[in-house]
Amino acid sequence: MWIVAQFSPPIGVPPQTWTWVIGHSVLLVLVPAAVSATGAALEAARLRTRRQENAVNVRSSASIVWNAIWPSYLCGLVAQLIAIGIVALSTTGGAGRIPWGMLGAIGAMLLFHTTLGFFMGSLVRPIFGVPAALAMSYIWLGFTGTVPYFELRHLAGLVLETCCYYDQQPRPASLASVTVFSILAAIGLVLPASAALRIVAGRTVLAASVGAALVVGAFGAGLVVANGLPPSAAEPRDRGELVCTDGEVTVCLFPEQQDPVVVARTQEMVTRVRDQGVMIPARVEASSGAEYDRDRIRLRAFAGMSDQQLAGSLASDLPETICDGDPVEVAIERDLARSTAVVWMQATMLGVDLSEVPLNGAEPGLTARVGALGAESEASRVAWVNEAIASLRDCATTPPGLP
Repeated sequence: MWIVAQFSPPIGVPPQTWTWVIGHSVLLVLVPAAVSATGAALEAARLRTRRQENAVNVRSSASIVWNAIWPSYLCGLVAQLIAIGIVALSTTGGAGRIPWGMLGAIGAMLLFHTTLGFFMGSLVRPIFGVPAALAMSYIWLGFTGTVPYFELRHLAGLVLETCCYYDQQPRPASLASVTVFSILAAIGLVLPASAALRIVAGRTVLAASVGAALVVGAFGAGLVVANGLPPSAAEPRDRGELVCTDGEVTVCLFPEQQDPVVVARTQEMVTRVRDQGVMIPARVEASSGAEYDRDRIRLRAFAGMSDQQLAGSLASDLPETICDGDPVEVAIERDLARSTAVVWMQATMLGVDLSEVPLNGAEPGLTARVGALGAESEASRVAWVNEAIASLRDCATTPPGLP
């Protein structure tokens, strides 16, 4: 699991929330699911060798089945907790509230895979049952995770891996879909498995029929709940949870992001730009990817971020304007105007000269514009930046050329 986790490290996103950590751990559920499925298949194989005794056992059928599957289910849960720990360690831990609904959905997923293995092990000998359980568990997750029919992705649960950045929360319908399907399908798989193992002696046909009906019903119910869901299991978080620090510049962050140093530095940086005469918004809100809003600055914030990271996030919140009627040359000029304005804003926020802002890998056009802007007076720089920002907000405004 540690090796798999290294293939999708948290790059460029602040992943300190428990929702993000637990959601990202779902990518590793392949291993816990395999543990649960193969362990249950072995238990079913053990019961196959004593089918005659099963038929006359004085214990209840439910007790026999539960005693057979709970160790494997518990092993899967422990493996998933280890997966959560691996992700948490690689992302400096977690913060905020624990998403109990998501944990419940993951638990339901592992229950389904446990009973899937139990079902496969009840049908054939261990030499075939265990590999079949492993294959079916993997195929179910792998197949449903790639199909273009998004409802099926939510049904299987692997889509939970797309949840959630700090300004997002799990979609209740996505959690309900995988939970409802997994629990109903688990019961549906246990019934025919119990019949095959003669745990429900004398009621074989009835158990198999009810089990099949439950599995079909589980599919139907899960798909109905997931109907119309997009490919992501995340939805925007309630903005009412934002905690705002008022002042000349208002800074609104989610509770787990609160850092007095970050708030103070944000207010200071935005004030510096506004004092120069560039009228950027006086309200800053935590956001990972909402649409541009000229009334607020979107801040990709996390506790302990450096001044350079903070300035980079604040300064880059300018619209990436694509104007349909622009000739290629004008479109390039508009893009270069945006990039140059971002560099000026970064320098102003950090209180450094334009030449001190790193332009690693920047195209020659941007380097030339930054150099030309640096040679102008401060008043000329501000006027040019205001023209550049105006051209990004209105396609009818021509972007300024080389300063």
